[in-house]
Amino acid sequence: MKRTLYVKFVLTYLLLGIAGFLLISTYGSNRIEKKILYAAGESLYKEAINISSYNASVNYDDEDEIEAAYQSLVSLAIYQDARILIHNPSGAILIDTAKPYSSEPIDPLEGFDPAAMGTEYFQLGTFYDYFNDDMINAMVPITKNLTTKGYVSIHMSQDIVVQRKEEVIGPVYII
Repeated sequence: MKRTLYVKFVLTYLLLGIAGFLLISTYGSNRIEKKILYAAGESLYKEAINISSYNASVNYDDEDEIEAAYQSLVSLAIYQDARILIHNPSGAILIDTAKPYSSEPIDPLEGFDPAAMGTEYFQLGTFYDYFNDDMINAMVPITKNLTTKGYVSIHMSQDIVVQRKEEVIGPVYII
């Protein structure tokens, strides 16, 4: 009698351990990833607002001002582990921090529609097929005197979110 009770206890303990591990590795992992994703998207959006307010004073007809803005944005992009783009109102990219500075704008993005983001802080995807991989994209208008001078968009790879999730959930697995 004692032996069968002991076996049942051990089996129940193992079953609960396996069930807990599966629950954490599926549902818990998904919840942690969503939390990190929303935190990263909100952070990118706030940074885009700061960049937008700074770049509202930049005259995009003056090459020296654009190049100075490029240099500071490259430093910020490295710190944020992200890519920063400055667009003109029609969607042509004036600055891409992942590419060397050029005074010639890159072709406009096909289907560029700033209103497509709706009321969301960020969106997931390839940003009008500009990127090959899915990114977290946050975009904010650059306004001056109630007119839109362009847009700031910040993009972070979703792989970074997965990496952060693994850093968080690794110790949970051990526990």
